[in-house]
Amino acid sequence: PMKAKQLEERCAAIEAEIEKLESEAAALDAQLMTQLMPDDARKIVDAAAVKRSAIEKLTTEWEEISEQLA
Repeated sequence: PMKAKQLEERCAAIEAEIEKLESEAAALDAQLMTQLMPDDARKIVDAAAVKRSAIEKLTTEWEEISEQLA
């Protein structure tokens, strides 16, 4: 029972973090729609890639925890 509660709490935390990262990635994508210097655009693209990578890792963790709870 205790482990299940901890897993549920971790799932909720992961969901919140994914939502935050998705919002941040979308904001970075929106910045790319403005006229930028090439170096600035590259930094934004790189930052968005880091966010998406984190989203992928968290999604995998969430799926693994969800399977344990099922």
